[in-house]
This record gives sequence, structure tokens and C-alpha cells, in this order.
Amino acid sequence: MQLSIMDKVYSTANKVVSWLGKEADQSDKAIALLQSIAQTVEIDQYTFVMRAVAADTDLWSDRSKAIPWKGDEYACVCALLSRPYFERVWIQQEVHLAKVIEFHCGKMQFSERKFWWSVICLNMKLIDLRDLAPITLSS
Repeated sequence: MQLSIMDKVYSTANKVVSWLGKEADQSDKAIALLQSIAQTVEIDQYTFVMRAVAADTDLWSDRSKAIPWKGDEYACVCALLSRPYFERVWIQQEVHLAKVIEFHCGKMQFSERKFWWSVICLNMKLIDLRDLAPITLSS
């Protein structure tokens, strides 16, 4: 019964709060890292073109530049993005239908747009750099 009305719940809600789970595997650090990306880059939702929000912040928008993280930083972001939340089928419905989503994980929160901008940016850089090394991180 409840599943059959969830599309209406998500599409009529002013804001949907998505719970990613408790703080674990340095998820606070992972969210802070993703937020730092989101503060420096904007992504066009139709073309996926990235641009720096300021002239001196092109580290993330320039797809040819190495990811400025150490292995442990990359690992905690991977752990966050590997949570069961992202594998659940109904999450696609939630994300697609909601007008506004706010992600919560432990005590941290993150707006949907900034979350997806940072994830898309990271993914695009990894795709562009994959021929150079399995994971291109700065030292």
C-alpha cells in the first residue's frame, strides 16, 4: 500500500530529506571533500559542461588536472558512495520526483544540487584521467 503512493509523496513534497545513514568510514570527511568540490565548480545540467565559479578555482573544473587527494581521501568518498542507499531501486524514484532533496549522513547535510555536482565532477575527472593511471591523485 505505502509503495503505491510514494510517487505522489515525493512529487508533492516541498523537500525530501534523504538519510544516507550514520557517520561511518569517515563519511564526515567524505562529505566535506565533496562540499569543497561543489564550492568551486558548477555543472550545466543539460550539457554537463563544468565551469569554475571563480578564475582561480579551476582545479576541479579543468578535467585534465589531477585529483588533489591522497588515497585515504579518495577511499572515504568511495565508501560514502558505496553505501546501500545508492543501490536501492526506490531511491531513483525519490531523486527523480522530488523537487528538492537534502542529503543527511550522521550530523552532516548536503544539498542535492551540490552533491550531484561534486559527484559528476569527480566522475568526469576520473573518466578523463583513467588512461593515465588507475586513479590519478596528487601526491
